Amino acid sequence: MRYGVWLAAPICAALVGVVLAILLGPVTHWVAGPVVHRLPDEQQAVALNHVRRTVLQSVGGTAALSALAFAVVNYRLNRRGQITERYTSAIGNLASDKLAERIGGMYALEHIMRESERDHSTVVEVLSAFIRENAPAEDEEEAPPVRDLGRWMHPPAGTVDPPDEAQARKRPATDIQTALTVIARRPRRPERNRVDLGTTNLRGADLRGAHLEQVDLRGAHLEHADLRGAHLEDANLRRAHLQHANLRRAHLEHADLWGARLEDAYLGGAQLRRADLWGAHLEDSNLVGAHLEHARLLGAHLERAYLVGTHLEHANLRRAHLSHANLVDTHLEHSYLVDAHLEDANQLGAHMEHANLRGAHLERGNLGGAHLEDAYLVGAHLEHANMVDAHLDRADLVGAHLQRADLVGATLDHANLVGADLKDADLWGVDLSTVRGLSEAQLRSAITADVDEHPGEGS
Repeated sequence: MRYGVWLAAPICAALVGVVLAILLGPVTHWVAGPVVHRLPDEQQAVALNHVRRTVLQSVGGTAALSALAFAVVNYRLNRRGQITERYTSAIGNLASDKLAERIGGMYALEHIMRESERDHSTVVEVLSAFIRENAPAEDEEEAPPVRDLGRWMHPPAGTVDPPDEAQARKRPATDIQTALTVIARRPRRPERNRVDLGTTNLRGADLRGAHLEQVDLRGAHLEHADLRGAHLEDANLRRAHLQHANLRRAHLEHADLWGARLEDAYLGGAQLRRADLWGAHLEDSNLVGAHLEHARLLGAHLERAYLVGTHLEHANLRRAHLSHANLVDTHLEHSYLVDAHLEDANQLGAHMEHANLRGAHLERGNLGGAHLEDAYLVGAHLEHANMVDAHLDRADLVGAHLQRADLVGATLDHANLVGADLKDADLWGVDLSTVRGLSEAQLRSAITADVDEHPGEGS
């Protein structure tokens, strides 16, 4: 061994000497070029010394850069290897039957995800798979299945709750909540695939301020979940169960909530612009101050919903069910309410300018002081409605049903009442001078200040 070292030293020294001789000899003269060689001897020597220094510095710099590049490559390879080892260890912890080890594995994966953009999608998919496998949506009538400890990543997800602790079953197991938290606060990076949490049991989950944009939660159970301020833009929540969920100021712009269950949910101040709520169930929900501009609510169920000050401009509410709903000061300008059901709804001071209410059912509704200027109410049902001080200027009420409606103090300037049924409607003191299409027969059937008063032009 020593003999080999002693032999290598002089060989290396000889090689270094040869390289230096080449650099300081032929290479230097080649770099100097013919201009230097034509100089006088003293100037030529000085110039050649400068060239030698430059060559040596260039070689030294190149060697340093090569060493640095090698160090960087070596560092990256070592780091990649360390990440792979950490990832393997974290996955092993996820399959543990000990809660602390599973949680530790999740936080280890979070660190990997934050450090390595390359592993971001993999970590998210692993945690999503863990949630789907360990918290599947189940029929509440059935007992939870016994977990198979022999399968990969199928550990017991927390302690089984005693049968008498119904409230405890409404919260996710600790490891499921941890996985959700890690996914919800993942770094904001472009993601090729949606986070898939469809048909999972996430009842009572804490997702305050969570970033779940474009997440797939189809058929997921989120009853009593806390989603205050959560970001669910473009999320797929088709047929999701969100009964009693807290979605205060949540962001659900462009979200797909087709057929979703939102009974008794709190959506105060929520952003639902252009959301699809076709056939969604929002009975008894609180939507005070929520923004649903251009939302699709065809056939949606909003019975007894609290919609005070809610923004529904340009919303499509065709055949929506709003009976007994509270629509005080609600904004329904330019909304589409054809054949909608608003029986017994409280629309005091509601803004429905230019709204399309053709064939809508507003029987017994409270429309006192409501703004219905330029509204389209052809064939609308307003029997027994309270329309005291309502604003119906330029409204189209052709064939509308106004039997026993109270229109005292209402304004009907240039409104169209052709064929409207005014039997026993109270028009006491209403200025009918500019109303169009009003006949003597209609006036005689209504209650007016003066039954002999001449009907407006166009009669």
